[in-house]
This record gives sequence, C-alpha cells and structure tokens, in this order.
Amino acid sequence: MQGTMRFSMTFTRFAWIVIPLLALLNSRALAQVGNERIVVLTFDDSAKTHFTTVRPILLKYGFGATFFITEGWDFASNKRDYMTWSEIAQLHRDGFEIGNHTRDHMGINDKNLDRIEEQLQAIDDRCKENGIPKPISFAWPGNSTTTKAFEILNKHGIRFARRGGAPERTYESGAGFAYEPGKDHPFLLPSAGDAKPKWELSDFVQAASQAKDGRIAILQFHGVPDTAHDWVSTASDKFETFMHYLAVNKFRVVGLKDLLSLVPAVEPPKDPMAIVRMRQQVKATGPRIYWIDVEGGAATLIVTPEGESILIDSGNPGYRDADRIAKVATQEAGLKRIDHLITTHYHRDHFGGASTLSKLLPIGTVWDNGAFEGQREKADPEYYEFQAAVRRTIGVGDAIELKNGAGIPPISLRCLGARQKFTDVTTDSPANPNCQSAQPRPVDNSDNANSVVMLLRFGSFDFLNTGDLTWNSEFHLVCPQNRVGKVDVFQASHHGLDQSNNPVLIRSIEPRVAIINNGTTKGCMPMMFSTLKETPSLKAIYQLHKNLREDGSVNNVADEFIANQAIECKGEHIRLSVSQDGLSYTISIPSNGHEKQYDCVP
Repeated sequence: MQGTMRFSMTFTRFAWIVIPLLALLNSRALAQVGNERIVVLTFDDSAKTHFTTVRPILLKYGFGATFFITEGWDFASNKRDYMTWSEIAQLHRDGFEIGNHTRDHMGINDKNLDRIEEQLQAIDDRCKENGIPKPISFAWPGNSTTTKAFEILNKHGIRFARRGGAPERTYESGAGFAYEPGKDHPFLLPSAGDAKPKWELSDFVQAASQAKDGRIAILQFHGVPDTAHDWVSTASDKFETFMHYLAVNKFRVVGLKDLLSLVPAVEPPKDPMAIVRMRQQVKATGPRIYWIDVEGGAATLIVTPEGESILIDSGNPGYRDADRIAKVATQEAGLKRIDHLITTHYHRDHFGGASTLSKLLPIGTVWDNGAFEGQREKADPEYYEFQAAVRRTIGVGDAIELKNGAGIPPISLRCLGARQKFTDVTTDSPANPNCQSAQPRPVDNSDNANSVVMLLRFGSFDFLNTGDLTWNSEFHLVCPQNRVGKVDVFQASHHGLDQSNNPVLIRSIEPRVAIINNGTTKGCMPMMFSTLKETPSLKAIYQLHKNLREDGSVNNVADEFIANQAIECKGEHIRLSVSQDGLSYTISIPSNGHEKQYDCVP
C-alpha cells in the first residue's frame, strides 16, 4: 500500500554480491522468455479477500500468483479484513507463492536499515510455524525503496523485490513499466500496473499488454475488494473480467518465484538506476504543446519530436500577443521559426497576431480556409499581406506533412473538418448513439461555424483542436458517425463559450483532459463548465485564466489548474509533454509549479 514514496538514487559498492548469486540461480533456467507473454500476479497486504475472492478465481483459471504477507495495521485482531495464518498456509498448499512484506508494513528508507532484518525475520518465523517455506520474494512496503537495502535483502535470501511504477510513472495513475530482464535490477522490479478503484478493462489491458518481446508484466493488486483500504480496492467483478482477459488471450500467468525457471541467466545491471533514468528521459521527448495566453484569443503551439513547429491561431492584433507567442516559441520551445501556421477562421482573436508575429519569427506555410463559396467574413488586409514562404488552403482530410523520428511512434496532424464540411466515413461505420440526444440550435452564420478542426496523434495520444466551431457544426463532426474517436486532450471549443461545446461532441470524444483558453470574463461559461464536469471520462480541467465574473465561485477549477489568476497578469502558459512511447503525457503550469501526469486512452 502506498506510503511516503522515496526513491534513493544512491548506488552502493556491494552490487557485486548480488550478481553471482542471481546469475547462478538463473542458470537453472528451464525456458526462455522469448515471445511468450508472461504476466506475474502479485497481491499485497494480507487482505481477507485474497482468500475468499481471489483464490477461487485463480484456481479456476489455473493461474499462479504471489501473495505478499504483512502483519501490519490490526492484522492480529481484525479477521474481517485480514487473512488468518491458516488461510495463508492454504494458499501455499494450493501452489501459490507466499512473499514477505515486512511484519509491520514498514516503509524502508536510509534511516531504518537496521530494522529491516528483524521485520523480514518475523514473517519468516510465522511462515515456518505454518509450514510455509522461507519467502524468497519481497515487496517494498508503500513502494518506498532504497538501494542501500540491497545487501540486507541479498543476505536474507531474497531473490526478487517488487516496487511500484514510480518514479517513472505517478502513483495515482497506477501505470508502470514491464520488467526487462538484464536492465531492471531484481531488487527493483517495476509494477507494470498497480490496480486502482477507477481502473477499467482498458487500464488493465494497457498494463498487461506490455508483456511482449521478452518483457514481463508484473501486476500489483491489493484487496478484491479491499475492505480496510478503499483507495487501493479492486471490485470483484472487475477482477474477474481482468482474469478472463488473461485467459482468453492466452497469457502465461505465474508468481514471482517462477521467474527463476523462466528468465534466462543474465547478470543484474551494475547501475540499478540506469533503466529508471532512461525511462524518465524517454518520457520527455515526445511532442510538446503550449497553450499561450492571448487573453481570450487562441494561440496553441505544437512542437514535434523532430523539432518542427505548428502554431494553431495567432491571437489578437498588436505586439502583446505576438510577443508572448514569440517568447514561448524561442525561450521555452527553443524555436527559431514557425514552420506551419494554421488559422482556424477569420476572426481577429485567431488571425490578428500573425502579421506582427511574422516580423519576430519567420513563418513557413500558412494554412487557412482561403476564399470559399458562401464566405461572409474575411481577415484584415495585413493578414493576407504578411510575409510567409507558402500559403495554402487547407482541405478536409489533409494531413500536414511532418517528419517522423526513428524508433518512436509516427506523428500525424490531420484536418477533420473545414468550412462546415467533414471527413468521409465508411458505410459500415457504426452509428453514434450519443446523436440521439442532440438538440439543434438556430443556424450560425458567423465564421466560427467554418472553423478548421485538427486532430494530432502520436502513439496512443490524441489531441483535438476545434477552433471556435459552434454547436450544430460540432454535432456534424461526430454524427451520425463519430469521425474523431476518443481523445486524451480536448481544447474546449470557442474559449469555453456556451454557443459551442455541444454535449454530444464531448460525450462522443470522451476526453481525459480539457484545456480552456479563456479570458478573465470571456469563456468558461456555466453550461460548458457543467457539461465538462458531468463528463465521466474527464480527469482534469485546466484554464488559462481564472473566471472573474460573478459566477466564478462556481465556474472555476482549483487555482492549481489555472495559469493566470488576475486581470493584470504576465501571460503565463500551460505546457503539455507527451512521453516518447506515446503512452502518457504530463501537463505543467510553470508559473505555479503544478505538474501532473496522465495515461493515454488505449
């Protein structure tokens, strides 16, 4: 169970003690991991439901598992929430591994190393009393680790020690990485997934599916359900679904001790933290997105892994917004030019800054709606006259040509709609059930309805920018078929105004995060805000500005998620960084130190 999470970066000189022992044990390997999909199931904290719920399900499927035993909390007297030792002994007789989780569930750190041996021995003694072999597998209580404990674990006869998904992934997400033999130290085996109450099958699949190409997915559970600690509980019906998935998809499901015969003989890494640092660095080199504050206008900057830049809209006329865009582009993103400028529609808060920006940074290709039949509004002359390398009319279905990096997922930026026309759908595409609740509004004759709609994709990450698309056009984007699919991040349409943000659109795309590029009194409107808050998929809402209208007491998120708090502000931005594998992303607000990681929709 999660405690204070610390991860010592110290590497000690005794690592050589572990190497020959583990190499010798692994030399007994009877099989190679190869292309076999291996999942290790682990269960922490001696929960009663390990015996009453988990045991019969695992026996039904013939799965192996490791149960990490502790006598922490009120284990001795509370037999409603915790197993008896006779039940633990029965798990052993059933063929499951019994592991050591310390007597008191003691979080291990550099200051209590002298207590580890006693904590381990107490569980060993209880195992011996109940006919259970001395444990060779250990789980770090609270996922708190230190390499200074390695020598103690080794001398005690521990062969494997499992941690959580941190520091590579956040504890709250429950996400992690698969174990890579030879790269991950046997005493720092990562959890590929740590089940949380809100986990659905998609979360479980994302964790288990990492078991490929020689990697082993170690999965961490607590009670099923956990009647003592509800924040780490897994519902029994969900657990049954998870196990059924493993069975149907023919995963090999084992306990940690089984890795002695499954993992080829490899020496542990000399630097146990090297793989951790590598994963942290890899995470930071995917695309980046910056929402630049142009105070109720729009300016969204995308930087690809290969350093190409795409600016979607350029804010208001004058130097204030152009200066802010140039500052973020050069000082934050390290750019020397804007390779692509996409103007979603011809309103000054979206095209106004382009002319001035062109004097501050070179602009490559300009993409916009051009001149079209039925056009009612045009940009100012300065917009059509500023210097750019190329000007093109964007077409529905067009993809901005971007460079792909080696060894990482491909990146794409595609136009799904423009000038009230949208990409074709195949005749066999399923009907979108959300369309049945649609409530159309009067026709919008403004240029907002003609907004260009762009979808960015990188691995599992999807970002939707709809410009100022309004209610009826939003409906046609996802009805009768959903052209978008699910997205991770949605830039709220039209600065969060109620003329836009049709609930049919938002329910259809099921965003995990919404970013509102509002002003102090513009956008972030009550109906839009209510729609977002009622969206089940949504994990977080971010605002460029605090809503300072009278309704701000209701229609604002917590200050932590707002970049600018006052009318007189410095124009602070919001930044998003996608991991290089395209499986997660981190959103930060540099002005207040906020940073939070999210996992991508599978």
